[in-house]
Amino acid sequence: MKRFHTIVFFITLSFQSFGQANCRYPFNQSADSLVKFVIADIYRLKSSSKINAKFQSENFKKYNYNPNSDVNHDSIFQVCINDLREKLGDSLLCNNVDLYLGSFYHSNDYSSYWLSVGFTYPILKREKQVRIGTFTSLYERINIKYEYLVNSDGKISMKFPENVPECKGQRNCNIYITREKAIEILTNWGLIKEGDNVRMSVDGLNWEITLTSDGWKFRHLKINIKTGALSDFKESHRID
Repeated sequence: MKRFHTIVFFITLSFQSFGQANCRYPFNQSADSLVKFVIADIYRLKSSSKINAKFQSENFKKYNYNPNSDVNHDSIFQVCINDLREKLGDSLLCNNVDLYLGSFYHSNDYSSYWLSVGFTYPILKREKQVRIGTFTSLYERINIKYEYLVNSDGKISMKFPENVPECKGQRNCNIYITREKAIEILTNWGLIKEGDNVRMSVDGLNWEITLTSDGWKFRHLKINIKTGALSDFKESHRID
């Protein structure tokens, strides 16, 4: 089971927000403003009245983000954004992070919430270009989710994700195992057979790889994107 780093703080605390120039998203503004920006971006809206109508719609408030809830989203969002800034660096936060409608979520009883973002690696190429929300990309992308739970005393227990890359402002995020290098490692270890279909994706820490032989035999393993270490090797087969 995955472990999370957890902190507890009072909902009335405030956190410093650092301004950023030329950011794709207004991370230095209020939570409401950030959510409205995402709505406008996704739906291609320019009219303030149409943006506000979506923002205040019962359906959006029910499933995504409710500006009338008692939670201090301004403070919580800044905790999440500051964590991303510390680990990614300003440039990658501004240029490689994306948000979508599903970035904002709350449970029906308003006891649990999350803020989820996408991060596109600037050096890990995919085999084919894919559509991601309002843009296309030829690079690997992961989802990063921050969760926060509200108890009856108004305190928030926050779970930080473990898959935020420790780039520290380095564009290559200190990653040395590209797709090509991972395939080279598999080849050198004799794990790729002639005719194998290779599927690869990144989970933030490893390449997750599935090798398919004859359409029904599967070999699964992981390769650490920083060290090249192999792990979690297992085999399976399709049952028709």
